[in-house]
Amino acid sequence: MPLRKLAKVRPISDRAKLQFVENMNNNAMAYVEDKRSDGRVFLSSQHNPQFWFWSDGPDDPHWRYEEV
Repeated sequence: MPLRKLAKVRPISDRAKLQFVENMNNNAMAYVEDKRSDGRVFLSSQHNPQFWFWSDGPDDPHWRYEEV
């Protein structure tokens, strides 16, 4: 998989919603930095590349993402 593929993220938890507003400036686009074989995905904000976060895929309580 080529790195830096775009993904659209959606915050689920209150913590993620706060991070979405403060660190991502309400921009749902993020870059896929790494994708592990166990389904865990490492993402960075398109608006703020210094904000990085993990998503555990469909089981993640904080984030949902969809590759675009």
